[in-house]
Amino acid sequence: MDRAAGVSEWSQAPLTLRAYVVLSVVNSSVVAIVADGPIAPRLFLVGLSVVVAFFLLRGVRWLWIVITALTVLGLLTSPLISGAPTWHGTLLGVLTLVLLLVPTTRRYFAQDVAPANAPG
Repeated sequence: MDRAAGVSEWSQAPLTLRAYVVLSVVNSSVVAIVADGPIAPRLFLVGLSVVVAFFLLRGVRWLWIVITALTVLGLLTSPLISGAPTWHGTLLGVLTLVLLLVPTTRRYFAQDVAPANAPG
């Protein structure tokens, strides 16, 4: 694992993070299939979720922080934006937040890299 470069190997990603990635890519794919409108924005949504998943599996910590913050923000503001939230939307949001915040995922993104000029 090359944590000094800010990336790690795919095989070292915890199962909880892999489950989050599968859930988010499948969710964006379902939204793209079900949504009405032009195809380009729907393909962009799926492509963006795949790119985010790639970098999350590589261990990019700042992206994990941003995604976690956006998930919390989405859970808090969904009643204001869309009216009454659906039970499955709330369940999906809570499940993704749990998968992002379980100890194995947090340990994966922990900054355990010693500075380059540290003694020893």
